[in-house]
Amino acid sequence: EARCQEPKLDGTYRVVTVGSGRYWHEDGSQDKLISTRYQPDDDFTRFVFESQKDGTYVIKMKNSKRHLHEDGGSDKLLSTRFQPDDEFT
Repeated sequence: EARCQEPKLDGTYRVVTVGSGRYWHEDGSQDKLISTRYQPDDDFTRFVFESQKDGTYVIKMKNSKRHLHEDGGSDKLLSTRFQPDDEFT
């Protein structure tokens, strides 16, 4: 039986929302939220995907090296405001 292995996403990417065609962007100088409010072509729209041994990924901002984190206990927003190393990263 042949098994197809998924390719790893290690590298730097821009993430686009299919419905709007707009890129994800970190508002690095203000609220640190990830949104599609602003659409510059800069390192605040570039995300570094790092594969983990368990098959998951940590996603970091190219410019700040801070990782995306969901504030799971509060507002449920994606941001780089908090930097714990937990299951919400």
